Amino acid sequence: MRITVGRLGVIMAMLAACATPTPPAPVVAPPRPIPSPPTAPRLTAPPRVTPRAIVAGDLVWDAAVGAVTYRVERKVGSCADAGAFGVLAPSVPATTYRDTTAVAGTAYAYRVASNEAAGYSNCIERVTPSTGDTIPPPNPGTPTAGTPIPGPSTVTIPMTWAASIDQQSNTPVPTYVYSGGFNDNSGFVNGSSPTNRMDLVVAYHASGLAAGGWICIRAQDAAGNMSPDPVGACGPLTVPAKPIIEAAAPTETVLCPRRYDGKPPDTTGGWSMELFNGSLTISAKGTTTTRDVMLQKGAYSITAKWTKTGQMVTSAATTGVCQ
Repeated sequence: MRITVGRLGVIMAMLAACATPTPPAPVVAPPRPIPSPPTAPRLTAPPRVTPRAIVAGDLVWDAAVGAVTYRVERKVGSCADAGAFGVLAPSVPATTYRDTTAVAGTAYAYRVASNEAAGYSNCIERVTPSTGDTIPPPNPGTPTAGTPIPGPSTVTIPMTWAASIDQQSNTPVPTYVYSGGFNDNSGFVNGSSPTNRMDLVVAYHASGLAAGGWICIRAQDAAGNMSPDPVGACGPLTVPAKPIIEAAAPTETVLCPRRYDGKPPDTTGGWSMELFNGSLTISAKGTTTTRDVMLQKGAYSITAKWTKTGQMVTSAATTGVCQ
């Protein structure tokens, strides 16, 4: 068969239509910048365990800005003991935690930290109640502050409150646990008192100015039960400004010249004389019998002590007033 030029063009066109098309070049997107990891939120201040923080085994603390979860730590003993804290609960999403592993009759110290920032709360103590008496004592009365008594570096504030009467024994509870501080979350103090009155000793505010604060008190019976209100009985405090102590003006020392003519006990010679004003030596031992001395302002009483080998004689006193 003879293929003409016209037919050849048609055949070539048909073959081209049946061939596999070449895919278009892929479109490559420009690289996108990798975003920086977000900065972890910081606390404006470490979380603070409320001063009346444990009731029926529940630890309660104030929420901290930026905090998502909290780490609860515990150690056996008091806050002041040297033992190390251990992690009791690594990630608590709330602001309260119940310690279900505490041993009855054992003293513990607790503190709380945010997992999103550094810094610990203040420490708080608790004695786990022994089995038997589990009835908490009633809340004490609101604490009332008396007139502050300023000191050089601390101020003493008399505190009183209505007593809490233990329901089991019908007697006043033996312990009141207190905690307090300034309203700017500084100057924390805590401790205990055996009665419903005490002298609270606190340092002045770091600024040296007068500052407001608070104190909260909870009752604790002999079995370790705490009064039920986790907030406790709270009252305001006013700490005065730190006093400015002016240096005392130097006192002027007035000296009076005096001449003392001594007469030895006898004429045998060999005597040495030492002069005293009261018990104060004003002229050292020597053989010169006439001495010029300087006395301080006020009354004086000069005596001479005469000595030589194996002998000592004290003269009668010469008295007068130096003005």
